[in-house]
Amino acid sequence: SDGSVEFMLLIGSEDADSVPMMREWLQDPSQSFEAEYAVRLSYSGLETSLTIRNTASEGSSPPLTFTAALHNYFRVTDVENVRLFGLEMCDFKDRLDGDKSGVEIDDGGVGLPVDRAVD
Repeated sequence: SDGSVEFMLLIGSEDADSVPMMREWLQDPSQSFEAEYAVRLSYSGLETSLTIRNTASEGSSPPLTFTAALHNYFRVTDVENVRLFGLEMCDFKDRLDGDKSGVEIDDGGVGLPVDRAVD
């Protein structure tokens, strides 16, 4: 074992009756889906992923529509030692520069520095 810790949460439309707020989330109660949220913490970092699957048979319900956002907040001792990996070719908006849009370029494998508050 490499000392990592993994957690996975699987929830689906069939769980809506036991999770009251899910009824509010579902725009159409006939929509059928599974959502999988996975977290892995290791010595080299934190990985999170969210996978949404439309489990309805083709043509049985309207297309599944959803919006998702993963917000992780971390307390760090020195922000100058923080790097982000895996953002190559991702669209972004710089909220501190008038919502200027762009695409993150290749970081050369060294990660992107986080030198200010980022949300």
